[in-house]
Amino acid sequence: WRIIASLLRAPASASALAGALQLTRPNVSNHLALLRKAALVEAEPRGRRISYRLTEEFAPLITDMWERLGISGDPSLAKDAWNADGVD
Repeated sequence: WRIIASLLRAPASASALAGALQLTRPNVSNHLALLRKAALVEAEPRGRRISYRLTEEFAPLITDMWERLGISGDPSLAKDAWNADGVD
């Protein structure tokens, strides 16, 4: 959920996400590949890097869900809310 929350704020590369979220780049890349396969994230080449963003269809759905949960798209709140329920 932290990757989704970060991409809700702005597109980012796998390296940028890994650094910001203190995860390994391979871990982030694997998650991004799954999100792309599920059509939740799209990739856009930018020079030597690939920038990832939420799809136009998914972004409003996740925003609506988090607003209903009282999270409002803040990655730190999203992490706390999901971890409180035992989901990471």
